This record gives sequence, C-alpha cells and structure tokens, in this order.
Amino acid sequence: MSASSPRGRGEVRVEPIAAAVAASGASHYVIALRLGWEYRQRGRVYPDSHRVKRRLGLIPINGRLQQHMDYATAAAITRAAGLDPVEVGL
Repeated sequence: MSASSPRGRGEVRVEPIAAAVAASGASHYVIALRLGWEYRQRGRVYPDSHRVKRRLGLIPINGRLQQHMDYATAAAITRAAGLDPVEVGL
C-alpha cells in the first residue's frame, strides 16, 4: 500500500505510515526522543509521545483524527522508527 495521496502536493496518507510504525515495534516515546519533540512540565523536559500519536492519527487533534501529513514529517517519523521511507511507500 502506498502512502502517497492525491490530496495535495507533498502530503501523504497517515494510515500506511501508522501501520508501518506499529509493525516496527518502535515506541512513540523513543520516536519523539529521536525527533527532538519535547514538552516541559514543572521544569523538566519529556519526549512528546502524544505529538507522535496525534501525527499518526491515533489520538484526535481538535476532535478529529489526522488523515494526512506532509512528506517531511512522514519521512522523519519513519526514519525515527528505524524504517526506510522508500520501503514504507514514500
């Protein structure tokens, strides 16, 4: 299944990316850590695994699950999960 989408230039569907990341066994915490996605709480810094989950369409953003993401984000997430973007269909 290809991740490319006719929706817009540079956008890809989330579903195949999320499936590939899930199959890789990489945790959302580790992906966030590798991407440098973080949040601060009470003076401490934590990897933002919720951001990864929102981008992968696993938890809603403003009440809706994400259906598409830009190519650069998709490629970064797949690499952070230890996958080759080309093998995922990007």
